[in-house]
Amino acid sequence: MKLDKKGTTKTTPGKTTKNKSNAVPLASNTSVNFAVDTTSIGSMIPAEVLPLFSSISQNMGIDLSKPEAWTQEAITLVQQNKEQWKQAIEWLPVVEEAVGTFLNLQVSKAEFFARVCTQMFGAKKKIDKASAQMLVSYFSYLKFGERLNNGLQKKAQLLDKKNETIAKLQEDDLTAGIDYLNTVQELGSGEINRKYAIKESVAQALSDYRTQKHERRAYTRVGHLNPQIGQTVTAGRNS
Repeated sequence: MKLDKKGTTKTTPGKTTKNKSNAVPLASNTSVNFAVDTTSIGSMIPAEVLPLFSSISQNMGIDLSKPEAWTQEAITLVQQNKEQWKQAIEWLPVVEEAVGTFLNLQVSKAEFFARVCTQMFGAKKKIDKASAQMLVSYFSYLKFGERLNNGLQKKAQLLDKKNETIAKLQEDDLTAGIDYLNTVQELGSGEINRKYAIKESVAQALSDYRTQKHERRAYTRVGHLNPQIGQTVTAGRNS
């Protein structure tokens, strides 16, 4: 595809097509007015171009819009600057090559830093992930330890309660056993005393019976001789 001098594009031999215009219409506020300033007689520089003249004049060291104000020293300075600019023009390709090398260095550095940063960020993600996993494991261990400690405390409390209950039951059993033994002892003492009293009563009754029997025999034999014989048992009973 080639463009001819008339702005047409050749597609096939013998056939041409016109290109659409790509020009951007100027806005009304960008219109240029080259009217001459009548207040300055002899002025031929449009007001719209004066900023450009001022910029060039400042760089050259001479006011281009006022030739009547030029001096020999200003002209000499311009000539000296011209020689410097010629030398600069000769140096521009060398500087351009150096600038290109410098820019390539900056691009290479940027690409190098980008690659290194990408690797660093990738490694940092892995490190942060491992660190986060380690922290999660640590916090999980703390929770596990807390639950284990709570479980141990509960078991210790249960054991203390159990031991306290067992001790109380043993104390109650001991008290009940002591009370039982005391009761048995009291009952046994009363029974023994009662048995002794019964034996004593039986012995007394037996003694009285024997005495009465002996006296009846004596009264039978000699009661008519002594009226007191045979009255011992009766007197003892009445007393």
